[in-house]
This record gives sequence, C-alpha cells and structure tokens, in this order.
Amino acid sequence: MATAVYFTVANILILSDMVPAVIASVIAYATGMVVSFIGQSQFTFRVRKHSTGQVVRYLIMSVMGFWVSYASVYLATACFGVRPIWGLPLPQSRFSAQLPGNEVWVFKT
Repeated sequence: MATAVYFTVANILILSDMVPAVIASVIAYATGMVVSFIGQSQFTFRVRKHSTGQVVRYLIMSVMGFWVSYASVYLATACFGVRPIWGLPLPQSRFSAQLPGNEVWVFKT
C-alpha cells in the first residue's frame, strides 16, 4: 500500500510540474512512511499497543531509508539523466529492505 501511495503522490506532483522530481520524491516518501507505519504495525506485525520506542526506532529506520531513497532519485535524475518517471521505482526497494529491520528491531516480533 505504501508503494502505491508513493507512486501515486510522486506521479501527480511530477506530471503536473508542481515540484521537481527530488522534492516530489521527498513528499511522496513522507506520505508513504506514514502509511507504511500504520500498515506494518496494525496488519503485518499486529502490534496491540504502540510505544514511543517503536515510533522512534521506526523513524530512525525510515530516515536512513529516506537518504537512500533521496540519493537514488537524485543520482538517477540529476547525474545520469534518467527521466523522473523512470527514477521513481528506485526508492521502493527501500520499503522491502526495511521490513526485516522493522521485524527484529522496531516491532520486535
């Protein structure tokens, strides 16, 4: 779901020429991050009670993932001349890579 949200928000922003691709990716990433936290805590890991520690650990994981995401879109579009629409799938690998970290560190299942 977070991937669909990311893709939709980023495409709307880029295709409407509202903001540059990197800014669109940042906005879409933040939106997807909220959706991802809700989805992972409620459905994937079935957390009954949230703690401040979970939120802090999730934010740490997400900020690290954000920088990987930001760098990948920047490199693809600014350095390698990839059209923004093709650079968008790059950050989505972060959501998949982050899942094991969330399981063992953030939500501790």
